[in-house]
Amino acid sequence: MAHDFEGAGFFAATVAAIGGLLTAAHLYPEAAIPAGALSGALLVGLGRQTSRQVADILGAIMAGLAFLLDRFGWASIVFAPSLALGCLWLRLPERKMESDDRLYIPPLAAALGVGILLLLREVLTGSSENLIVLTGLSGVLEWVRNTANAGAEQLTGDARIQYLTTMETFRRSFPYYYFGGIIVGYSLLTNLTLQLQSRERQPARPFFLFKIKERYIFLLIFAMGLEIFRYIYKPHNLIYISHSFLVFLGITYFIAGLAVLGFLLLMRRVRSSSFLSRWLILVLLFFIIIKPIICAAIGLLDIWFDFRRLKSLRGGNA
Repeated sequence: MAHDFEGAGFFAATVAAIGGLLTAAHLYPEAAIPAGALSGALLVGLGRQTSRQVADILGAIMAGLAFLLDRFGWASIVFAPSLALGCLWLRLPERKMESDDRLYIPPLAAALGVGILLLLREVLTGSSENLIVLTGLSGVLEWVRNTANAGAEQLTGDARIQYLTTMETFRRSFPYYYFGGIIVGYSLLTNLTLQLQSRERQPARPFFLFKIKERYIFLLIFAMGLEIFRYIYKPHNLIYISHSFLVFLGITYFIAGLAVLGFLLLMRRVRSSSFLSRWLILVLLFFIIIKPIICAAIGLLDIWFDFRRLKSLRGGNA
């Protein structure tokens, strides 16, 4: 009886939390992606605490309410795939999932779902609004412009011109940094939920062993291909896809690079007389503070060069 009461309380808390996140996404469209990601994670937690069927039913009801409330607006377009992903995640084999799978699969699934619903919205409503307008970022960017203009009133001459140029560059680049950063946050949030839910069922994987699988290199090829296509045929809206993917990939490669450097720096087998000495790693860390792309490059190159010799370690353990 006490267990049933606890399950009912967890269900009610999940319903209230998802309902609140949906309302927040409806009122503030720029918050829809992280709110949707957290809602999907809450469904995962509910399914683990009660049953998959309960999570499926709640996900379907909440997705229907999202469309009813938002009428194919941004909140519903983000929430539907987020909730579907939460239900799908409950069926993925945890023990076969490695850290990079958990990092890449959630944003890819969500991006595919959002793309399908955006296409469906255009077909059913005949409206193909700019993504910036649809997500509510136009208001944010206008606020950035007004704030920059107000700040520039205190400057004169070259300092004023340089300040306004910098702020305009930031305003233009903000959308794809926003989307790229948010899908990284989406991935990390889902991964954190999985770690918390499975901490008693499987051993934790040390961060220093994090490695991106070679098969995910197709994402980098895809993003670079979009960039080439954009430069040739000038479809401006592609920048929000290609640059978002490049930001997302850059951050994930940066995380992988930190894992490589942390492994080399802390493992005892790294000797001061070797080429990959602790002193070299410390110098690299210093340069990474100035140029983070160096760390991202290390994470990318590790796919082929395997700096930590993880493949041979796994072979030896097998």
